[in-house]
Parts: sequence; C-alpha cells; structure tokens
Amino acid sequence: MVLEISVSKEEENHPKDHHYEHVAYTVHVDDHRILTVATDCSRTLSQWLKNVLKSPCSNLKGGSGNGTILVGLSADRDGGHDESSYDLLSICVGSHCLIYHLPCRYDYSPNPAPKFLNRFFADRRVVVVGIGMAAVAGNLEKHHGVKIGKGVKDLHDAVGKDDARKYDLDGLAKAVVGKHVDVARAEHKVEWYMHHWYYYWKNRVPRWKTMSLEKIKFSTVDSYLCYLIGSELLQRRNVVVDVDVDVDVDVNVVEEKNDVGDSRAEKIKESKKKKKAFKNMKVKMNKGYVEHALLFYDDY
Repeated sequence: MVLEISVSKEEENHPKDHHYEHVAYTVHVDDHRILTVATDCSRTLSQWLKNVLKSPCSNLKGGSGNGTILVGLSADRDGGHDESSYDLLSICVGSHCLIYHLPCRYDYSPNPAPKFLNRFFADRRVVVVGIGMAAVAGNLEKHHGVKIGKGVKDLHDAVGKDDARKYDLDGLAKAVVGKHVDVARAEHKVEWYMHHWYYYWKNRVPRWKTMSLEKIKFSTVDSYLCYLIGSELLQRRNVVVDVDVDVDVDVNVVEEKNDVGDSRAEKIKESKKKKKAFKNMKVKMNKGYVEHALLFYDDY
C-alpha cells in the first residue's frame, strides 16, 4: 500500500531576531506529522541542532544522558556530477526535519555552519544513518569541511545481508520496515524552486525561501525513511533509542525470522507484528508533535 504523503507551508512566522531565518512546513506521511524547517541560516542551523541535543528525549530515563539520538541523513545536489559538492542536507529526528542549504561552492566568505555540524555529529550520543554514507561523508568533508564522525552507519551494512545493496532507499524501507512503507516517486524531474533563476536575481530573494512543495516533500521523506529504517534495526538489537526530539518511543523488539522453513502463517503473523509496531511508534511520536511543534522557535 502506497504511503499517503502531503505537505503544506506554515503561515509566515517572522522571528523576533531577523538573524534567524527559516520557512516551516508540515509534512504528513500517512498519519505521522513532521515539522520541516528549511533554511540557509547558520544561526537557525545552530539553534535547531542545539535543541535536538538538549531536548528531554536526549537523556535516558534516570537522567544518565547516554541515550542514543538517532539521525536520518540524506544529501542532494542540484545538477552536477557524482563528485560535485552537495547543495542540500536533510536531517530527520522523528517528527522534526531540517532542510539546510549548504553554502555555495563558490562562496568563500566565512561561514560557521561546518563548525556547528561538526560539533553535533561529534556528540557521542548521535548515530547518523543513511544510504551510501562513505561517499556522502567523504564529499561533505572535501567540499564543506563537515565531518560526520564515528557515529555514522550505512544502512546497507547495518542490515547485515549480502544482497542488501541491491535495494535503493525505498526498496530497503519495504524490506526492513514492511511492504506498507511504499513511496510513490515522481516520474518527472522534481523542480527544486518555484521560480526561474532570473526572478531571484531581479527581486533579490533567496531561492531557499521559495522551494517547491514537491522538493520539500521528497527531501523530508528521504531522511525520514533513513531514520525509520535505522530505528527498526536498532530496536531489533534491543538498543535504547531516543527516536524523537520530544517523545520516548517504547522499544518493542521485533524478532526477524529468516528460516527457510517458515510457514506462510508465520510470515503473515510477523508482517502484522511489524505493522502494529510501526503504527504504535507513529502514534507515540505524534503525541508530542503539537505540544512541542514550536520547540525550535522559542528563542527566535
């Protein structure tokens, strides 16, 4: 069954401090709501990352402060070849996503963004998951000076199966989380922006402020799927995961049966278990969405 995905732009919320610029969107993936913040502002980036680290869920019960903060990461470029620098980072922590426009490759002015990202990724609690992470990490360090650190996990390797690399992100999500996690991708090229480049040059409007809703949708979904797969794999290993910025999700370990002799009834039962666990996880995430939706704007 194909996931129902929709996106809407939030009303303009002019920050108290004009140095903190962003555009907010709400993305629905079935009944799961994600607050997505798009920006190229290093201060907004810094505030968002700090709030992830200091949020209540970043501590285990009892306040030990050793909880795993799972982060889904995807990177994208607007044209160029496989070796050219990335233009966009999408970072997901459950019900919150940050779409950050990386500095232009020809912009040599000082930018503190790499420092903020490096500090975040270096935190021992942060585990970053995604597809093709060796190449992504190498590209980010080479072109932007961003070091993801030791807490990076490639989802193909984390699955632990020889044939895992035959799957793309969508295929891996269906194989790991369940067949119900099916994304209908656009058959045409997704336009990043709503206007032609001349409009931005003439009106002096930053392009990131008018990203197309379709691009926001798929950028959010990409990092969310990475997060979702990583969460499922960690839960199977009975790892305590702080899977959202605001909500603790119970770790219900779903045992995976790989025996060739599994009967059809057992496979159906296992599929139902996965769907139930997936539904329970989304419901618990959404409990904290409305109450904490403005978490990242409190200081603006």
